[in-house]
Amino acid sequence: MPEPEIPPGVPVNLKETPEFFAQNLTPQDQRMKSWRELEPSISKSLEYVREKPKSAKAIQRRGLTMTWGEMEKTLVRLQSLLPRLDAEPDLFSSNFEWIPIKSGIMYSGYYSPVVKASYKRKKGYNHPIYRRPPELRDGNKYFTRREIEAEQKIANRGLELAWAADQVDVFFLEIQGSGCLLLDDGSQICINYAGQNGHKYKSSGKI
Repeated sequence: MPEPEIPPGVPVNLKETPEFFAQNLTPQDQRMKSWRELEPSISKSLEYVREKPKSAKAIQRRGLTMTWGEMEKTLVRLQSLLPRLDAEPDLFSSNFEWIPIKSGIMYSGYYSPVVKASYKRKKGYNHPIYRRPPELRDGNKYFTRREIEAEQKIANRGLELAWAADQVDVFFLEIQGSGCLLLDDGSQICINYAGQNGHKYKSSGKI
């Protein structure tokens, strides 16, 4: 997260306190117009967290230990505050315990493609997006990309989730492992990784 700007007259050493950071957070600092934009991310995080044993440790490091159950409560609380945070930014500092982390935190950027698609194959939508075939087994080799795409080894089996407008979009959707389909009726659905064919990945960029 970008750090908030220090208001005039505030000692520089206060910048290092988590309380200062919490009290001066704005959605604009985080490249958002409103804190409500966090809703999809929080909902997705809750889906993941709720699959974990509540008493098991999610984080364990010097100065910070948190179970999955505690993480769920934190996310639920943050989610409930989203409608109020824009007008009441002090809720950040009054509802959560802020802990300084000096080093060892790694962040990963994640690209989620949006692919134009249709539930039905028609003109302009000719590239299938397949669901996982029932006979595919993790760790075993399955059909190659050439066999799936050029030879259509799994076509016409009712495995098509949707039909995309651009084959390159489907390729990058598969590389990322998840993304959203912008359907021709104006609706949008998200799809997630379900498995792979067991063959070694080859980067198109390197080729």
